[in-house]
Amino acid sequence: MVALVGLVLGGIYFLVSRQSSIANWIWFATLISGGLPLVWNTLRGTLRGKFASDIIAMLAIIAAIVLDQAFAGVIVVLMQSGGEAIEKYGLRRATSTLDDLLARAPRLARRKSSESILEEIKVEQVKIGDVLIVRQGDLIPVDGTIIAGMAEVDESALTGEPLPRSKTIGDSVMSGSVSESGGFEMRADKLSEESQYSRIVKLVEQAQDEKPPIQRLADRYAVWFTPIALALSGVAFLITLNPVSVLSVLVVATPCPLILATPIAVISSVNRAAQESIIVKGGAAIEQIGHAEVVAFDKTGTITYGTPALEEIVSLDKSMSADELLLKVASVEQFSSHIIAKTLVQEAQKRLNRLEPISDYSEYPGLGAQARVRGENIAFG
Repeated sequence: MVALVGLVLGGIYFLVSRQSSIANWIWFATLISGGLPLVWNTLRGTLRGKFASDIIAMLAIIAAIVLDQAFAGVIVVLMQSGGEAIEKYGLRRATSTLDDLLARAPRLARRKSSESILEEIKVEQVKIGDVLIVRQGDLIPVDGTIIAGMAEVDESALTGEPLPRSKTIGDSVMSGSVSESGGFEMRADKLSEESQYSRIVKLVEQAQDEKPPIQRLADRYAVWFTPIALALSGVAFLITLNPVSVLSVLVVATPCPLILATPIAVISSVNRAAQESIIVKGGAAIEQIGHAEVVAFDKTGTITYGTPALEEIVSLDKSMSADELLLKVASVEQFSSHIIAKTLVQEAQKRLNRLEPISDYSEYPGLGAQARVRGENIAFG
């Protein structure tokens, strides 16, 4: 922003008032304030062994300061800082979806005391062996084992598998999963920081702290490109005996289009992937996937839509059509929160655009539901 505002402000003074001295002072101030931080960062990276194309831009900025060629220097500052800004924005955009994972972490737990008193506590206060109450719709606070009750548990946030799993006494449950239907009592087997969801959160935080830098196209050739540019600068000076010729070569050799090209390509790819619900954790992954020949996935849930779809209806009663069977079943399921029930209801509304009124509805967690549809008792399992 400093480089852009300074460049525009100096240009206005130069074009409108024809006061080139004032314009040059504005550009020079912009060059110093915007260029020196870039010079320092590039120099520090070079001392740490990062030999990148930014070195030419750094030398061009220094030469512009020494030779009082502020306008050319500000252009280089704008290109280099603009490329870095786009690069950082791309990384922030890439990790914004992962931030939702951190926000979804379990915060509270309901602990049952020895006197059967229910108290709401922070998950960090849960101790191993505590008896916790999980209600329908609750996030499971820590890893543990069900000791009473049963429920359908949605583990899609942890495993990617779209269908909820039926859990009953003796089954283990993971923190971060959701009780979709039914409530239960569970015994805490792990502390909050040792539970499954906390481990995922730690991996996410580690991925955010260790963002790999984008390997720009120009950086790959900086090892030999930079010495050639410096040699050409020397040749230009020997021919013209004019130090400005050195700056001219450095400005032309500064790979501004390449500095900007890769960050723009990466951020476009990240945004396009986000539209398809694909989370990309950094620009390096985008660059590396271009070299992939085989990709292996550990489970189908990783690459599914996350919800089931009705593929086919088979009626064992030949006198009942598929649409009639779907209407009866979906009518019973319209009051259920089960993921398969929702799918059937949506499909019936899509195909038939209607549902039948029902009465005497009953739902049995983990088993099914039943109701009367126009006087006929329909059970769904």
